[in-house]
Amino acid sequence: MPTERFLRLSLEKQDRIMAASEREFSEHPIESISINRIIRDAGISRGSFYTYFLDKRDVFMYILERRKQREAELIKAWLLENGFDIAAMLDKLICYYRDQLKEKLEDIERFESNISSGFFDFEDIKSLCRDDSDPLSEWMWEHMGSERKRYHSFNLFKAAVIHFKLICGAMAMRLVMEPEEESRTMETFHDMVRIFIKGVENVDE
Repeated sequence: MPTERFLRLSLEKQDRIMAASEREFSEHPIESISINRIIRDAGISRGSFYTYFLDKRDVFMYILERRKQREAELIKAWLLENGFDIAAMLDKLICYYRDQLKEKLEDIERFESNISSGFFDFEDIKSLCRDDSDPLSEWMWEHMGSERKRYHSFNLFKAAVIHFKLICGAMAMRLVMEPEEESRTMETFHDMVRIFIKGVENVDE
């Protein structure tokens, strides 16, 4: 993860460095990643780069963290817009995933290849998904008001959030791979969400 020195940079410079880093990891397999290309693209010195990050593995983990943060901010905005209607938010999320896949399918495949290459420890990736590293569920739980009662407990709600995101990801991929089946896919998606929410309501803890 980035050093304090990086975090003290202007947002414009941070974004420039991260944009250059994302391009590098999107366009090249892990064995061909070049710090020289990143610093040239970002307009910084090699020495500066190593005061911001330990190595290319370190910067890649931060790319993943930033993507996760951006998604969380979108989810918060959608929930605030629609009065915390989870189903309405999930409609927006599946469309967001679909559009990301359509736009950057090759980039995403490259990212997945880099993640599974063995260059990154499984624990590093898992750490991005741990409860203590993801405040989104806690924020949602705090702001849901009367909607909370249908989920019985925070632990059950956290499990539901993970499940909903997995459903969105799987169905978004289907939308991209089988566009002619969009209507049926969305109908299936809505049925899955409805059934799952109903099932959560009936859980006896």
